[in-house]
Amino acid sequence: MEQQPVFRPGRVVSLITLGFCALLCSCVGATRVPVRATGPAGTLQPKALDLNFVQTGATQRQEVAHQLAAVDTYYSNPRLFWARWSESRWGYWWAVGMPCNSCMAADAHRKWHFKNFLVAFDENGLATTKDTITDDKLLWRALHSRLLQAQPPALALSPPIRLSLTVADPAAILLSKDQMEFERLDEATPSVRVPVSNVIRFSHTGTILGVKNTPGPTCHELELSEKTILGKKIKFCATPDQIGILFQYLQQAGSPAMKWE
Repeated sequence: MEQQPVFRPGRVVSLITLGFCALLCSCVGATRVPVRATGPAGTLQPKALDLNFVQTGATQRQEVAHQLAAVDTYYSNPRLFWARWSESRWGYWWAVGMPCNSCMAADAHRKWHFKNFLVAFDENGLATTKDTITDDKLLWRALHSRLLQAQPPALALSPPIRLSLTVADPAAILLSKDQMEFERLDEATPSVRVPVSNVIRFSHTGTILGVKNTPGPTCHELELSEKTILGKKIKFCATPDQIGILFQYLQQAGSPAMKWE
């Protein structure tokens, strides 16, 4: 007696699904594109990114600041120059659709990433080290390290230095000798005062809304040893020049055991 084929519903569903997928067409890819770069003032000319002129032991800070003015973060420090820009060398695209009219969708974008250039100087203004950093996750430890090495003049903290932030709460940070004061946007809400020795960790959290094609404010987090009305982790965003001052302040007044990430 001839054996009848066994009906398997699961196999039928799989075959139907496979056939449906075969009707679809989807593609994704990456490709090299003409290099583009943007700085704080907009699109950059190629010569603005020529870093080869910087020679350790020979190049003066004023020359670096002049040649790289288009990418200067304007962090004012005689022992350190910090340039920052956004660069694109690759693009990506995708397409998905079905074999019918008006059933195709596609898009293409550039892939942007930030680049940073740190130059440290000695007491005579001569370049001692230079670093090109293409990963923002590595930037903050490098900035911390170079500030330690350069030993810039101490900040004058009387009166306190006010750092403007680009988020609503807190709106600013006042830096004084022994404490940090986080100003609130709502005048009816009290400011938060924290001993600087209570700051145990600095962490980088990203950029505002994931913006990558224009260098601007970056976002961070200060972790405290004690809870405040803002919590134990205070998030904030600020422009590079303000972040540079905050780094310098924390190294000058903060705990030596503080962690930098």
